[in-house]
Amino acid sequence: SPFWNIFHPTPVRFGAFQSGDSADVLQPFAARKVTVDESARKELNNWTGGIPVLVMAVCERLFAGCSDGQTLSKTDADAAAEQVMEDYREHIETLWNDLPTLARLDVVELASSREMSRAGLLTERIELLAQRGFAAEAGGNKLRSNCRIMERHAAQRGQSLPEVQKLFSTLNDY
Repeated sequence: SPFWNIFHPTPVRFGAFQSGDSADVLQPFAARKVTVDESARKELNNWTGGIPVLVMAVCERLFAGCSDGQTLSKTDADAAAEQVMEDYREHIETLWNDLPTLARLDVVELASSREMSRAGLLTERIELLAQRGFAAEAGGNKLRSNCRIMERHAAQRGQSLPEVQKLFSTLNDY
């Protein structure tokens, strides 16, 4: 393409929101005097892993369904996230398809076991999963699942990954 790389040679990459970003993300709620209690904030993070498109989708559902001055709780966040899983299937599938195959296998393993050893995983894969919000450090030499929406999606989609890929998903398997 004649347009390749002429606008900006260094792409801007966005990663998952961090805990310090919550005040900015939730600012529209504050403008309506809506309180998002700590349990709702925690569930927002558990469901989305900080993945921007998922955070915004859940927040949009929460915002649309609340009244001025209301306090939102875990139950509200859970209901909004469940609704996002139904209404945003295409977005979730795009996030899934954007992952390299080996990273998909890692997400499938995290979905089934909730934790996995870092041993045998390339540093690039670990960084990719963490940067995108799919996994987080669990202490020791382990990763834990960080996004319940993608965890559920991976549990459904993991069954369709080729068996050969499942057999050779880590360096130790070769």
